[in-house]
Amino acid sequence: MAELRKSKEDFKRRLQKFYLSNIKQERNQVEMAELRKSKEDFKRRLQKFYLSNIKQERNQVEMAELRKSKEDFKRRLQKFYLSNIKQERNQVEMAELRKSKEDFKRRLQKFYLSNIKQERNQVEMAELRKSKEDFKRRLQKFYLSNIKQERNQVEMAELRKSKEDFKRRLQKFYLSNIKQERNQVEMAELRKSKEDFKRRLQKFYLSNIKQERNQVEMAELRKSKEDFKRRLQKFYLSNIKQERNQVEMAELRKSKEDFKRRLQKFYLSNIKQKEIY
Repeated sequence: MAELRKSKEDFKRRLQKFYLSNIKQERNQVEMAELRKSKEDFKRRLQKFYLSNIKQERNQVEMAELRKSKEDFKRRLQKFYLSNIKQERNQVEMAELRKSKEDFKRRLQKFYLSNIKQERNQVEMAELRKSKEDFKRRLQKFYLSNIKQERNQVEMAELRKSKEDFKRRLQKFYLSNIKQERNQVEMAELRKSKEDFKRRLQKFYLSNIKQERNQVEMAELRKSKEDFKRRLQKFYLSNIKQERNQVEMAELRKSKEDFKRRLQKFYLSNIKQKEIY
């Protein structure tokens, strides 16, 4: 009987150990499944939370960048247009001064040329009158003084020579004046063409400078935006990694504490059962 009792007690102990081991395994499996489900749900919630916050922060950052870029762009445009307006005003004033100077020069030239022509005409008329008076006097003398025909012929030949010399001098005088006037007209036309060429060059270079400045400013803005986007991406990725590591560490600590509590409860229940038996 004693041996049967011992065998029964051994059998009971073995059964208890067997059932306890199976219960522990099943509990551990259930707890692991629950932990996995809780981890997956927690990860999904964290992902949704971080994605929503990241979108909001990105939108806020992009709006702030756009406002800053717009304000900077407005300031640059104002400076650019003010500088261009000042330059254009100075150019217009210089052009007006040049035009007024050229008009003044033209009027002076016309005035002096008209006066010179009048004076020349007066001088020529005076010379012609003198020559006519001299000619009349000589004729009077010729006819009044009954000089011989030879003397008359000599005087007539001399008069012819003097007339031919006078004609030659007049021709040389008029030709020299015509050449000078032509040269003056050609110089005035060359100056006009040079000034027109300068104005066109200035307009061409100013238009090219404006286009190049706008292209450089747009390229700088694009570079600044790309650099800012890269820095934001690095910053958010580093923060997400740190927060994920912190969450995982907290989950591991919680799982360890829960496991300890369950072990304590399990051992306490086993101890109570042993005491009961």
